[in-house]
Amino acid sequence: MERENNNNLTLPCSSVMTRSVWSYNLKSEFELIRFVTALYPFISMDTEFPSVVFQSHPAFRQPQNNYAVMKANVDNMHLIQVGLTLSDSHDNLPTFGTSNRFIWEFNFCEFDVAHHPHAPHSIALLRRQGMDFDKN
Repeated sequence: MERENNNNLTLPCSSVMTRSVWSYNLKSEFELIRFVTALYPFISMDTEFPSVVFQSHPAFRQPQNNYAVMKANVDNMHLIQVGLTLSDSHDNLPTFGTSNRFIWEFNFCEFDVAHHPHAPHSIALLRRQGMDFDKN
């Protein structure tokens, strides 16, 4: 598969690399993101919470009830991670002059698996996927 870069040159498809953002490199990563947003103005985000602890009853699945349950979960859970993808109008990701394409994951430190509400099966899944809750 090939992709088009900003100069309309066709390049072979490359690996997508995740730039992990923590408190120590937050400022430099924000500067990097600011630098490329003019070329990659389309932004996609994903959030990672430790699952849901409040569920709606099947008999009450109206939009306002669904919203209330989702809001209760968000209000009572700690955000673990935010994913950020920048792209241009051709779905290209930033390369920073390398053969790789880049996305970001912002890691948050407020969640403590020993003290905060969570769904154990969700935490187990996140651990299997490489989430280090001791580092967070």
